[in-house]
Amino acid sequence: MKHTTATMPEIVVVAERVLVQENEILPKLLEQFTHDPRPGCPRLTELDEIRKSHHSVRVHRLRLWQNVYQYSRLLMGNILDHLTALTSLVQAEIPSLYAHMTLNRVLCEASARFCWMMDPSMGFEGRLVRGSVLLLQNSDANLTACRSLPADYPLMPGVLEDAEKADGRLLERLTRARIQMLYNIHSKTGRPSHLSLNGFKESCSIELTSLMERQFPDRPAWYRMTSGIVHSSQWMLDDALSFEDPRGLALFPDLQGYGATCLLTVDACRAVAETCARYYGHDSTDLVQRSRVREKAIDQAMYRHASRYGLSRRSSANR
Repeated sequence: MKHTTATMPEIVVVAERVLVQENEILPKLLEQFTHDPRPGCPRLTELDEIRKSHHSVRVHRLRLWQNVYQYSRLLMGNILDHLTALTSLVQAEIPSLYAHMTLNRVLCEASARFCWMMDPSMGFEGRLVRGSVLLLQNSDANLTACRSLPADYPLMPGVLEDAEKADGRLLERLTRARIQMLYNIHSKTGRPSHLSLNGFKESCSIELTSLMERQFPDRPAWYRMTSGIVHSSQWMLDDALSFEDPRGLALFPDLQGYGATCLLTVDACRAVAETCARYYGHDSTDLVQRSRVREKAIDQAMYRHASRYGLSRRSSANR
């Protein structure tokens, strides 16, 4: 059963309306841009640069570039999937206490990776290096997960062997594409500490926190706050506590946090759409302006709520 606007706080009503719009608009924009690359756009320019590469590295850089591009498409899929799930959640009969933050966190992490890797200003070398850093991190995570399987797990030998072979193929591809792998002599991992190509250099230790802060500078604390929910930290779970009595706890969403989740989702969708537009040579002015209108609607709802009930994280309970 779906809730009605007459029974829901304004922030929840506005968040639902805005996220429904985002969920309708973003897939259409991404499909439009990716299927219509404009002449001179970074996407087509990079293909030309690959063709001009020395024959000894051309095919290897093309395959690596294709790996990076495939990963960008998978990130798009993850973003859209979690946007749809978040939209469905805000349309539920009862507002969620915490789950909206968890879904938002995944969406924003994927968007931060996407925008960092597909930044149109990076150029061909920068994209290969940044994409390779993320591919290498993915391979490290896969190896760690496979090695943590119980020794008597029936599929353990095959799973680990496949992961090691995939990692070996990636390292070989980096070498053949002339991606320079730099090592820290003090490291015990035996893995590269930096990747470099034609003067463009990136650390292999890119952290999501730094990517999030770079991508969403206007909301510096929100990623850490969602971390409190993901890891079930008391200081964040406590935000939903309305009151406590002998019969138990009364819980209600922190409405300012609800609004902030929606704001960050709009930020993430706008960043992905704008990055994609520029990469394929489209004008992003209109989509940014329309996104700002949706953002303003949430801001105003949060301001009205704060003016009426205050900014205390518990003041919004049962309003």
